[in-house]
Amino acid sequence: MKMSRLQLQENALINIRKVRCGRFNAINAVILSLTALCFLVSIGFGTRLLFAEQTPSLKPYEDQILIEHITSGSKGGQAYRLTYYVPVPSDVYWRFKTDFDNNFLKDNKFIHSHRFISRKNNSVITENEYTSKPKVVFRWKTTFFYQDFRLDFVLLNPETTGHDFHYGHILLNPHGNTTQVVQEAHFKFFGASFWAVYPWPGGMTEFLKYTARWEHDMVLKLYDHYAR
Repeated sequence: MKMSRLQLQENALINIRKVRCGRFNAINAVILSLTALCFLVSIGFGTRLLFAEQTPSLKPYEDQILIEHITSGSKGGQAYRLTYYVPVPSDVYWRFKTDFDNNFLKDNKFIHSHRFISRKNNSVITENEYTSKPKVVFRWKTTFFYQDFRLDFVLLNPETTGHDFHYGHILLNPHGNTTQVVQEAHFKFFGASFWAVYPWPGGMTEFLKYTARWEHDMVLKLYDHYAR
């Protein structure tokens, strides 16, 4: 059956409308999909930010470790001030810090061995071997002043350890159930200036940060023992 020219034109217009309608629906579908995707991304991103803001740091004390290079004095050499916090009262930390006849120091990865030698009044002599020099004995004299929460230390055998000198002090500042620890040291040995500024593992910064974190964890582990 033959169709008139008018019918052909009408059918063509209908087909064009169908095509346009299909394109419109397809474009709408794409737009709706993109909108939904952006919404989900924004929700996820916002949730991640909210979670990050509300989730406390697992070890907030790491953000409170401060290492400062200070004036070394007339003898030259290098010097630092290390400030950190331990979450125990000062009396508890003091008993932990002045327990020189202990076994827990060997759990420190930088200490190969530790020996208590003697005590006279408020001074003690100890010997340490370090993993950096496992066959070299460092003999330390530590004098402690309970009324000031202060410990003074000095290396007694610098010549046999490759040092010109090494001395300093540790001061405890009570803050309720937390203790601020401030340690200053002055030292001189071959390579000290390089070690003091070396920012990677093996340098002074890593050593001091590890020491602060290790003491934090160890005093908590032994809290019941020293809180008695």
